[in-house]
Amino acid sequence: MGEMGEDDPAYFGKQLYKARHLIENCFAKLKQYRAIATGDDKRAETFLCATYMATAVIWLCRHLAELITRFDLSATFHWAD
Repeated sequence: MGEMGEDDPAYFGKQLYKARHLIENCFAKLKQYRAIATGDDKRAETFLCATYMATAVIWLCRHLAELITRFDLSATFHWAD
């Protein structure tokens, strides 16, 4: 008898599934930006730069609260209630 899933071609494994799901979610978030979703940049460098910028914005939005707490920046940002 072989490794787990060796006989079943439909078996992916939990870690592989989680990685694939993460990548698919990342692309879904990137497609929320019109320039990236339509790909209407004329140069590959411009498209790549827009992708990097959108990825940075997504990352910052996700981790901003953690960064503010970690570096005690609460006095710097004034949140509207």
